[in-house]
Amino acid sequence: MTKKEILKTIDHYSADKLPYQDNLVVKKGRGSYYWDDDGTKYLDFTSGIFTNSFGHCYWPLVLNGLRQSLKMNNIHGRKSNTEADFYKKLAAFMPQNDYKFIS
Repeated sequence: MTKKEILKTIDHYSADKLPYQDNLVVKKGRGSYYWDDDGTKYLDFTSGIFTNSFGHCYWPLVLNGLRQSLKMNNIHGRKSNTEADFYKKLAAFMPQNDYKFIS
């Protein structure tokens, strides 16, 4: 989409009182910085907890996500080792043993 189309779409679907009321469209991010569609670099003071901790495109997380997606991205309705591991880890946080997960 063009910058104009992006802004129009966001204005149409988002709340009127967003914390930012400018026409900045972010193109990419790396570390504590992001760049707009014109190539201007900004220090990101508006990010949430995750980005403040790791930065945009934190390579260890990006690489782990890529490795996992090469194994298996997302399969609904089929059993997998990933699903079984997830249930075991989640079960440790559940208050009782007689429950079933529904996915």
